[in-house]
Amino acid sequence: MKSVLLIVATDDEWKAIEDSFHGKQRLAEDKESFSLEGKGIFWTLMRGGIGKTAMAFSLGRKMQERKYDLVVNTGVAGTIRHRLKRYDAFCATKAAYYDVDIPELKRGQMADQPLYFECSEQFRKLAKKLEPSIHEGLVLTGDLFVTKDNMPKDLDKDFENPIAIDMESAAVGQCCRMAGVPFGILRTISDDTEEEGNQDQYFESLGEACQKAVSLAVEIIKEILGN
Repeated sequence: MKSVLLIVATDDEWKAIEDSFHGKQRLAEDKESFSLEGKGIFWTLMRGGIGKTAMAFSLGRKMQERKYDLVVNTGVAGTIRHRLKRYDAFCATKAAYYDVDIPELKRGQMADQPLYFECSEQFRKLAKKLEPSIHEGLVLTGDLFVTKDNMPKDLDKDFENPIAIDMESAAVGQCCRMAGVPFGILRTISDDTEEEGNQDQYFESLGEACQKAVSLAVEIIKEILGN
């Protein structure tokens, strides 16, 4: 039986997980996670917490308990490209930090790590197959809710065509690379960081955007691990 860890950050994203698996018999459960079996897959579903540190801590702890065949991070992200609209699905090709700056390394590159953490090609291809309109590209990560007023500078100069921004994806990528586990990042766009009032957009979109991201992520996982 293959194992997947499906992890989200926020309470709203966690509610979408709970709704998607409502009524399923659970093998184990605690405040932050639950596990169950279904059609050849052992599922661990977890709320990792907001930001890089919380996500890395939660992932590290879970990956010590069990060897996973796939880790998937889902939820919402902000767009930094106008072609991505609210509720659009987004599958990352790779992830990087925008708020790391170490002497003699490229902006975003953590010591002893690559600049970019490459997402599972199999996951990406299946996402495109199941959702042909899905957007693909680089997601940038930092501990900041990004708005038009606090947008980090020179993103296009320092990174290869970033199209979305969040607070956890690169931490997921680094943890999975260090553990030798393939990972996928699938999110729904909740807000446009280049528009005034995107924080209001975020809260307005959150419930529907979370449910869309979780539903598609679950469908992809079943295609990959259920065969």
